[in-house]
Parts: sequence; structure tokens; C-alpha cells
Amino acid sequence: MEPMRRLPGHTTSIQRALSNWKKKLKENGSKAFGGGDELKEKKDKIAKLERMVGQKEVEIALLKNFLGES
Repeated sequence: MEPMRRLPGHTTSIQRALSNWKKKLKENGSKAFGGGDELKEKKDKIAKLERMVGQKEVEIALLKNFLGES
């Protein structure tokens, strides 16, 4: 099958659709993929959970020490 030849200044409907999609993605991508505030909230939650894990590790170490385990 011979590839389609492009005429100068001519785009297919698929090319136009992709171009429009790309433009919309650039303009609204953060909304579509959860950028901005949502990302900050998730990072804050991760930091909080990491602190909680650290606290639990200290508690476990203290309890093991108290019970005489290593």
C-alpha cells in the first residue's frame, strides 16, 4: 500500500483533532491530571504518613527495649 502524500497546507481530520487535543491539554492539562492544589494535598498527606511511620518505629523500638528484645 502506497503511503498517502500530503498536499501543502492540507491536514487530515485526524491531524486537526490531534492538534486540537494537544492545544486543550496544554491549556487544561493540570485540571485533567490533578495538578495544582490536589498535588500539594497529596504531598502533604504523604509527609504526614511518613512522620506517623517514623513515630511508630520509635514506639516499637522502645517496646522491644522494655521487653528485653533486640
